[in-house]
Amino acid sequence: QHRDTVWRHIVWEGKHPQAPVSVATKTHYFCEVDVTATVRALLRHCPGFWTSDAWVRCVTAGGEVLQLDPGYWVQALRDVLAGVHGGVALVRGVSLLREFVAGGAHW
Repeated sequence: QHRDTVWRHIVWEGKHPQAPVSVATKTHYFCEVDVTATVRALLRHCPGFWTSDAWVRCVTAGGEVLQLDPGYWVQALRDVLAGVHGGVALVRGVSLLREFVAGGAHW
């Protein structure tokens, strides 16, 4: 539903960005995505993506995305816990960690 918004933040390793229509017909183009740079661009420019149902499904399907750059995610978590992004993020981050540690997390 937000393809156009998110698509422009995909970082490609190839010579030029790919159009959605091209990738739909030639799926091997996805091999040219710079995944780490794309995730970082989405973090900066599409903060709503990270609270979307699509993202939750991606992470809960095994968490492989978190293994792409563990150091980055550790720093992001530290920033949340330090309140770098504001009080709401801190409260939500602490709540999620408590739920996870207590074993009540559904994810």
